[in-house]
Amino acid sequence: MFNRIIIAAAMLLAAFQRRRTFLDAFKDYQIQILISKLKGNIILSPIERKTLLALGTKLDHDVDGHVFVVAVDTYKRWIRDEAKGKEPGTVGRKPTEGEAKELVLEMKDKNPSWGLSRILGELRKVGHNSFRRRIPAAYSASDIS
Repeated sequence: MFNRIIIAAAMLLAAFQRRRTFLDAFKDYQIQILISKLKGNIILSPIERKTLLALGTKLDHDVDGHVFVVAVDTYKRWIRDEAKGKEPGTVGRKPTEGEAKELVLEMKDKNPSWGLSRILGELRKVGHNSFRRRIPAAYSASDIS
């Protein structure tokens, strides 16, 4: 009887130690992500997200109080998305479409007196509403004044 109790205790201890190892790996990976992202916002790449989820799987995704780089709700949404087979999207803003760039340059060539504000206003009229910040970044001051 005493031997069975010792064996059961040893099995429980081994299970807790294994869980502790996975928790440490989970936290260590998040720290690596934080260190690499300190220069700006913490936006996980699809690979980082998948790795974090894979480590969380080893913990049955019971990571409340252990996830630091994203909100727990975000982590749980990732789990639901993964279960649905949804792949993580790209990170960051979509690049400005080549067609829009061409349109801006064409408008600049045909209307040399127009400045950036006027061109953006005309683009808004035809349904391109999101270029206020993207077009100036895409072109140097010599391209569009």
